[in-house]
Amino acid sequence: MTPPRIACLALAFAAALALAGCEEEKRPFEQGQNEAPVYLDNTDPAAQAAASAALSQDVVRGTRDYRLQPGDVVQVLYTTNTRPVVRAYRIGVGDQIEVNFDYQPQLNHAYTVRPDGRIALPMKGEIVAAEKRPADLGREIAARYSDTFVQPSVTVNVVRFTSDADEFMAAVAGPSGPHSENITIAPDGSVTLPMLHPIDAVGQTTDELNRIVDHLYRERLGEVSTTIRLNSVSNQQIFVFGEVQRPGPIPATRGRTALQLIAAAGGPTEFAATDKVRVLYWDAAGRPLIRQINLNDVMEKLRLDEDLVVPANSVIYVPPTALAKAGRFMDQLLRRVFLFQGSSLGIQFGTVGTFK
Repeated sequence: MTPPRIACLALAFAAALALAGCEEEKRPFEQGQNEAPVYLDNTDPAAQAAASAALSQDVVRGTRDYRLQPGDVVQVLYTTNTRPVVRAYRIGVGDQIEVNFDYQPQLNHAYTVRPDGRIALPMKGEIVAAEKRPADLGREIAARYSDTFVQPSVTVNVVRFTSDADEFMAAVAGPSGPHSENITIAPDGSVTLPMLHPIDAVGQTTDELNRIVDHLYRERLGEVSTTIRLNSVSNQQIFVFGEVQRPGPIPATRGRTALQLIAAAGGPTEFAATDKVRVLYWDAAGRPLIRQINLNDVMEKLRLDEDLVVPANSVIYVPPTALAKAGRFMDQLLRRVFLFQGSSLGIQFGTVGTFK
């Protein structure tokens, strides 16, 4: 290698070391578009404590505050209420009832309510029994016979009843027994559950949707209740790249911090500048923000106020250290120098061989 090339390499190496020595600002900050950075360590202790508490609450809440979107999948678990439900019983299809006349016992008869909800009375034809209270049905039957008997009195007793809730639970039972199913939110934002009309789910939390569904089932069946959990989200990801073991998209489940997401990406590499992690995200108003996080302080000093619960569709960048940048710069430079030197030697040898 000629002395000029050695001198150039020496200068490049010195520049690389200078680059390694000039570390960028490590202080955590948050910066909006066209705004000056706000350094988090400048905030008062009360604000830092409040930020730590808010972050802890967001992590603990998990998916409870997540607002459902089209394509999300929720798991619905159905259970029956074993406590007695105080409400007037209405006759159902398949029920066995006894119709007793107080003064005309010859007309007493037992009936099974047909699938069309009707029973057939002697000499008076058919009458709808389903969805009626026994006392109401007794009065209707008495009215039918009022042209035959003087002030007939009729009592209707339910001998055997079928529970709508039991039939419903048998219908939704899976092959292995549990009464649960996964339901995808439709493109129009609705979910369709057995025996219910479509329900608007977009924008609801799972708890809010659960309350709506339980109210509708109480009105329809009485004894059925549900538990709704978020199974998976659609098109909601967080992108992690830079000095991590497995860069790429990660499903955006609610309540994960930058530290947790970097761990989910396999953790930082040996060249990672974990004191200068950058997060690009959007706030509730749609304003883009950059947050620089010193994860060393989070891990070593429990500075939770410096971490961030990362919203969906954010980007996390773990940069290399300045020393790693300098080393890679030197690697590239040396490759080019030796490639150039080798090519030059090859040309010289080739020329000598040709002249021979």
